[in-house]
Amino acid sequence: DVVSMREWARAWAQQASCKASEIPVSQQWEDAFEIGAQLPFAGGAMLLPSFVDRRPFFELLLIGRCAFELAAIDRNIGALTPSTHARGSKQELAKSIFDVEARACAQAAAGCIPSLQAAVSNALNEVQVMYCEVLNDINLSQVFLWLQEKSLLGMGALLHNPSPGIPFRPADLARNLLLSSSVMRAREMSEQERLFRREWIVPLEQPAGSAERLDAMVHAFVQSLDDVE
Repeated sequence: DVVSMREWARAWAQQASCKASEIPVSQQWEDAFEIGAQLPFAGGAMLLPSFVDRRPFFELLLIGRCAFELAAIDRNIGALTPSTHARGSKQELAKSIFDVEARACAQAAAGCIPSLQAAVSNALNEVQVMYCEVLNDINLSQVFLWLQEKSLLGMGALLHNPSPGIPFRPADLARNLLLSSSVMRAREMSEQERLFRREWIVPLEQPAGSAERLDAMVHAFVQSLDDVE
C-alpha cells in the first residue's frame, strides 16, 4: 500500500523533527524499527520477509521516503543513513546493487524512460513465484524437517548447486527442533513471535551476531554433551 507507506513516512518525519532538539534524528532512525517489525501498511502483504530480516528490509524500503519528508520540513536536519541494524546486511547489498543500476539507467542520455518502464514491467509481471499445494493431509512441519535433515546430513549436502540461495544451517535445524513444540502450541501469530524472540532471538541469535558464530555455539554445546557422556 504505497499511500499508507507515504503516510507512515510523513508521520515519522514530523515526529522526528519535533524531537530533533532533544534526540538527534540519526538516533531516532536507529531506534525506529524493532526486530520482527510488522508495519501497518504491510499488514496485507502477500510476501513478508522472515522475522529477523524485517527490520533492515523495512528500514531500507522507507529511508529514502523518510529523508524526503524530513527535507520538506527542514533542510538543515541532515541526511538519513542506514542504521547499524541494516548496514552490512544482505538487504543493504541487494538495495545498493538496485540503486546503482537504477541511477545508471536514469542518467542515460537516451532511452531512459523506456528502460525504466521495462524494469518496472519486469519486476511486476515477469517475476515468477512457485506455488505448491499439498492435497492430502500431512504434517507440513515434518516435511520441512525432512528437507532440513536431507540438506544437512543426507547425500544432498554433497551435491554441487551453482545457485544455492540461502542454505539451511545446523543452527536452523537446532532452532526448529527446540522451538517447534512450544511455538506450535501458541495459536496466535503474535504469541508465536513473542516466544521466538524470548527463547531464541534475544538469548542466542543476537549475542552470536552471525550465522557462523551461531553454528559454532551449537557445535560447542553438542560437543560438551558428548564430552559429558
